[in-house]
Amino acid sequence: MVLFDLGDIVGDDALMKVAVDWNGQDDAGTQASMGLRAAMVLHRTGKLDEAAAKARDAADAAEQANDPRLRAICLGQVADIHMARGELDEALRIRTHEELPVYEKLGDVRSRAVTLGKVADIHMDRGELDEALRIRTHKQLPVYEMLGDVRSRAITLGKLADIHMARGELDEALRIRTHEELPVYEKLGDVREMLVARTNIAIALATRGRREDGPEIIRLLRAAHQAAVDSGYTALQTQIEQIMVQFGIPNPDSEKGSG
Repeated sequence: MVLFDLGDIVGDDALMKVAVDWNGQDDAGTQASMGLRAAMVLHRTGKLDEAAAKARDAADAAEQANDPRLRAICLGQVADIHMARGELDEALRIRTHEELPVYEKLGDVRSRAVTLGKVADIHMDRGELDEALRIRTHKQLPVYEMLGDVRSRAITLGKLADIHMARGELDEALRIRTHEELPVYEKLGDVREMLVARTNIAIALATRGRREDGPEIIRLLRAAHQAAVDSGYTALQTQIEQIMVQFGIPNPDSEKGSG
């Protein structure tokens, strides 16, 4: 178990309007861009069939506009929808054979690295942990190091920790989260990522099952919960409260109410 930042699904009237009338645009490039935005909104609202159709139409429009990068982005959205449906083989095919080659041809190393991360996610979901680890370690991480992108590097390290957790390598997962991932967010002042990382450290400690880790687990979860409350991260706050209940840790607010 790890904490995922699910975010808040918020309605966007402007984008929903795009989802309805984007076909009225004459320019193929504009159709592609607006169609992609429409597909993203439909995806977020759970209308996967409509989202897939819009994304494919947008990819066709991008091809007509002779914009290979935009077409690759549209196809990436199609792959996201296949992932949401659990259609991992098709998602992997699109990522590997249609999306990645475009970024490689364009020399877009950042987009290639992001897409490789999504390929690793597919392998993770398929239980192919060694392949997911190989991609993260040898193909994605070096790109962010080369670019000097410390935040993306830290996020990728968190993904590596997820893989080690799934392999039962708890000490290595804890080492990465504590000594490599969390310090970056602390230095950047990234409150959201800090509280997610601290929660995941608490989960790893609880999974390891050492009695002496109990006080640290409580400290980490309560600190993460307070940060979520203070920053208005409602979805994360709810997830942390559920984790605290699972671990038998009283919510500080409930303790105040009973006192």
